[in-house]
Amino acid sequence: MLSFSLALLTKESAICLPLLILLCALRQLWLTKTADPWKRTIRLVLPFFLILFAFVLVRALFLHALVGGYGTSQHLKLSPAWLRDRLLEGEVRSLLPALPSAWAAFLYKPLKSTLFLLLVALFLLIILGLVIIRRRSFSAIDRRQQNALILFLYGLFLLSFLPVMNLRLSLYETQGERFLYLPSIFSSLFLAYILMIMAQKRSVFVGVLLSVLAFYSIALYRTNRTWREAAHLSLSIKNDLEQSSIGSRLEILNAPDNLRGVPVFHNGLPEALEYFSSKPSPPLVRVISFEKLRNADDSVEVLRNADSLTLNLRNSENRFDRVASSDCVKVVQQSPQSLTLQVNKCIGDDLFVFDRGRMTRVSDEVR
Repeated sequence: MLSFSLALLTKESAICLPLLILLCALRQLWLTKTADPWKRTIRLVLPFFLILFAFVLVRALFLHALVGGYGTSQHLKLSPAWLRDRLLEGEVRSLLPALPSAWAAFLYKPLKSTLFLLLVALFLLIILGLVIIRRRSFSAIDRRQQNALILFLYGLFLLSFLPVMNLRLSLYETQGERFLYLPSIFSSLFLAYILMIMAQKRSVFVGVLLSVLAFYSIALYRTNRTWREAAHLSLSIKNDLEQSSIGSRLEILNAPDNLRGVPVFHNGLPEALEYFSSKPSPPLVRVISFEKLRNADDSVEVLRNADSLTLNLRNSENRFDRVASSDCVKVVQQSPQSLTLQVNKCIGDDLFVFDRGRMTRVSDEVR
């Protein structure tokens, strides 16, 4: 209970623990098939629900709202289609790494894609084959016990996924993966149990185990490369701004938000210059727009007009996000891949544009 209390103050997705304990207790009751343990079950579960209730009250007292975080529009979005899509995404991403971005072409409208329908048919044929093999290998009693444990593990997955079900995941990027840390425990157990059922021969089991380990090892290696690339990019941006800035204020026209879903400066660019700068007085930083990057060295076309500056993203997969004007830079026109800015001359102001992996100081000719 102490660990649960500390977990609630650390990561709010821990609110699902009382439900997980309750499901485990109900399973134990079902296995014993007696009514005697009911009082013991209530004594076990009730304290965790009381702690959760106290946490909700304290949280509401400090936040002045029952629903904080991303707001009621996100956390209480109960559209059946939305919940269905989030559940499907969570099930896929809890077992598989980020899918290739090229798959978005036929997954965007899957029922209109011949390739998707063929993949679904192949998947169903594999499931049917596994069901037939299991029926030949196990008795009806064994299959019922297996089904009960499979449903139990899936129930644990659903309950642990429930607190974050309304939050966005991505099938093609690592963004949002942190929401699946706890649910993936149960999906991993689910996968391991299925493999153990189907691979009864030792040679088959070893082959399957090595294949699964190789698959996840390669996926983890590729993901870590992206995180390392994003880390190097954030460091080089901080160094570029520190070495090139001469004014007291920095206007960043397009700061990289993330690299293929891995945060670069989704938050913290002003703080990075403040805490890690060697200058005694770090400049004031204002970010006009954030850019979602596909590749670290993607280029940005800068067009200088008589009274404005236009930025065009050269990679069609990149996007401008969170665009906002400042006192010195006004957003005149915007689209996902283009920004037109009116730049006013401000004393002590430096303009920077992110292009090809570097922060470049824009000359005074445009102002």
